[in-house]
Amino acid sequence: MRFAIWCSLTAFALGLSACGGKDESSPTDSIPDAGALTLEVTGGPAETAAALPSAAVELAAEPTWPATGDDLQQAQRRIAGVNAAIRRILEHVAGVALVNGAPWPGTGRWYGPSERCTVDVSPCPVNASATFRLWVGKAVGRGGAFVLQARPNAAGDDAYRTVLAGWMRRGALARRGAGQIWIDLDHVKAAVPDFAFPGQGTLYGGFAAGRVAKAETLVLRAFTLDATNPDWPAATVAFRGFKTAAGTARVRVAAIKDLVQTTADTELGLAHVVYNPALGGRAFALVSNYSSDATGHGDVPADHYFFGRSCYAPHTPTTPVFKEWFLCPASQGPAACALDGANPSLIQIGTSWATDCALAAEPAEFAAPPSAPGIDPAAQPGALPGEDAAGVTPEDPPVSDDQAPVPS
Repeated sequence: MRFAIWCSLTAFALGLSACGGKDESSPTDSIPDAGALTLEVTGGPAETAAALPSAAVELAAEPTWPATGDDLQQAQRRIAGVNAAIRRILEHVAGVALVNGAPWPGTGRWYGPSERCTVDVSPCPVNASATFRLWVGKAVGRGGAFVLQARPNAAGDDAYRTVLAGWMRRGALARRGAGQIWIDLDHVKAAVPDFAFPGQGTLYGGFAAGRVAKAETLVLRAFTLDATNPDWPAATVAFRGFKTAAGTARVRVAAIKDLVQTTADTELGLAHVVYNPALGGRAFALVSNYSSDATGHGDVPADHYFFGRSCYAPHTPTTPVFKEWFLCPASQGPAACALDGANPSLIQIGTSWATDCALAAEPAEFAAPPSAPGIDPAAQPGALPGEDAAGVTPEDPPVSDDQAPVPS
């Protein structure tokens, strides 16, 4: 999945460097590039495309068992929605950065203003453009900071609202390090009041990235780039992911959906997807009831959750070769549940986990989730199994807009 978290900050970086003139240092040195902000499992179009084919595997045997389809592909569809939102915001950053910067009192520099279309449509629809400006500066005790703001074209400067903000404490490489980002699509919507902008909500993220290895957490709050896309419903959930220097990537993706179709109620689905081209992949799914606004939801039997596990052959992350479900007591973790012969189970594809999925030496990144799921979709997940192999620890996401950098 790519957090390409997305035109690319490389284009952004080049644009800013060109506009920065002959300053003694590049203003992009402490701004993360696309690689630092990219969640990925297998990479490629499946994790960045706006439209993906329907899942090839839809094998729920009966409504009392979860219907998640191909768990890896479904996770990629969720990731593609988040990636598209971040990519679109970064395109604005790149475009505004091409407008000559001007010195600013204090520790920063403004770029822009620049009128830009808020949606990825050509020609730009009527009333869909807004005026953007970009500030790049230093965050005291943190390193580089950046703020992208938007306002209606005809409004004054007091109408600017922040749509992207962040900071990064630089590591050994330029544009790599640890920091936080904020995205507010409600402020983009406010900048085009006479246009039906389809995005909404906020995204808060924390990240850390080296040359290849990286780790990050994203918290979405009623967030989507396009509420009209059925694959990208507004969601209040948390993502977490990492990639090791050896190329193993793992991502935890949360979704609210009618996964157990006994009634029309929805459940919380947590997909843990891990992949290494040479070793193949794993997809672990946890499906549970959840609570929202003090109201309980879900058709999972009380005090239980569903645990699903799938595996994928090396170099072919397209269709699982094995898929199995267990109904687990809440007091039992997924690994223990799978070993307990008393728990109900259902094999949907393949012969057995040992026959179809076992590796001679299985890395820690391929381990099942360590514990039963909680009931809060937006709860920030802890470190994923094997995440310490990445060698980097992400910053915690901010908890409110009050933590965003303020231009000085």
